[in-house]
Amino acid sequence: MTKKTIVLLSGWLHNFENETKFVKKLNKYFKIVVIKYPGYYGEKDFDKLPNKYDLADLTYSKIRNLGLKNFYILGFSMGCQVVLHTVMKYKLKNKLILISPTTQTLENEVPYFVKPFLKNRGLFKIVRKSDLLSTLLVNMAYKKISKITENGHLGKKAFSNSKISTKGAFDTLYFLVTSFINPTTYKNQTTFIFGEKEILQKGFIAKFKTIKNMGHGGFDQHCNELSEVIRSSV
Repeated sequence: MTKKTIVLLSGWLHNFENETKFVKKLNKYFKIVVIKYPGYYGEKDFDKLPNKYDLADLTYSKIRNLGLKNFYILGFSMGCQVVLHTVMKYKLKNKLILISPTTQTLENEVPYFVKPFLKNRGLFKIVRKSDLLSTLLVNMAYKKISKITENGHLGKKAFSNSKISTKGAFDTLYFLVTSFINPTTYKNQTTFIFGEKEILQKGFIAKFKTIKNMGHGGFDQHCNELSEVIRSSV
């Protein structure tokens, strides 16, 4: 019997290839395809600041080049937005699995003095050219966004990952804070999964499944529970 295919889209500053236990567990039942973003783990950076659907175009082109027909798409955190943008642009009817999707725009988490500049694409292009400025903005966002990803606690650590370039981190951050699709728009084709310890699902108006004792992520520790929920959803 041919395995079904699941396409995995990672979160911000995250790579599913690192989630070895989770991927190994899933691979028992499915063929796994991991999409890596520009600047992530050996992928070439974008030549310029991405437009709204550039990550969707990249995702769909890889799916098309692999000749995938009957496949499922699984996104985690920021990857859920990449999934949703791909579905919206290419009008895909595939079954979706969204783990810990952002349930509202992250513009709300942007520092007040930065908000007036969010719609100024030209300014982001200037910041992108400076490693110093772009790293500063990534670090600010990393600490601020941790309020969501770490269940209400404001993070103190700076971003540090030698396998993700500054431009890769900056470009995906730009996408994350300037592009938002409400995940419930596609609730009829989607299974939503949240960790019990997360705060993202508070007030979420759609049915979702909960992984007990899991926070934001926890793929290795909860690989068995996650894989069972995923298997029952496709």
